[in-house]
Amino acid sequence: MSRRVRATKPDPALYRPTKGLTSSERAAEQDLAAGGHEARLIRRQDGTTALGSVALRCYSDSRRVYAYLRWSDGSGGTAERYIGDVSDNAERFSALRDAWNRVHADNPQGPTVALSPTT
Repeated sequence: MSRRVRATKPDPALYRPTKGLTSSERAAEQDLAAGGHEARLIRRQDGTTALGSVALRCYSDSRRVYAYLRWSDGSGGTAERYIGDVSDNAERFSALRDAWNRVHADNPQGPTVALSPTT
C-alpha cells in the first residue's frame, strides 16, 4: 500500500487529546476506539494483565503521525511499543481505531500477549 506524504505537518487535533477532557472521558475514548474496555487488556510477559492505551505522536521534524501502545510495566513505570504510522487518518478517533485494529490483528486470540517494550 502506498502512503501519501503530507506537504505540511498534520493538524495537532489529529494526534493531541482534546483539551479539558477528564480521565474518565479519555478512558471512554480509548474504550470506544479499542472496541470495548476488555479489548484494551494487555497480557504482560509475567502473565499478569494491564490496561493498555494508544498514544499518538507527531515529532517536530516529521509530517507523519505514529501510534504507540502503552501499558503499566507492573513496577511503577510505563512500557510502550511502536504500532505504526497512522498518518492516513483524517481524525483522531479514526487514528486511534486504526491503531487498536492493528494491535488486535496481531493478537487474534484475545488480550495482547507477552509484549515487551521496544528499546
